[in-house]
Amino acid sequence: MQLLAHCFTNDAAGDFQPMGLIEGRHAIIGSFKEFRRPWPWMQHFADVLEIKSDEEKGVAEMIVGRVIPGNSHTQDGTPLYGAHYRMRLRREHEGFWQLTWSEYRPGWFNANEAPRV
Repeated sequence: MQLLAHCFTNDAAGDFQPMGLIEGRHAIIGSFKEFRRPWPWMQHFADVLEIKSDEEKGVAEMIVGRVIPGNSHTQDGTPLYGAHYRMRLRREHEGFWQLTWSEYRPGWFNANEAPRV
């Protein structure tokens, strides 16, 4: 959780289903800890599907597809995802990118139908 905390800016926010809208790094990480407490073994696997950045402004948007182990490809081998994350990032101190917004959206799609930034 400590490593995850460094992925978010202090003023980060997001729509973290099923927990809902959460504001601030401290509240986000606290909610993650509490939500995961009954399932400490649970992990998420994901593929970065698209990133668009504006280097001058130091901002970026990203789409990440959630991989579901055991159901990660269609019959023809196309990557399959059980949800996606829509994220915004800001380049902070020393060029380190941190999340300013994250939202989780459940719903199956294959790589050919992926949401776009």
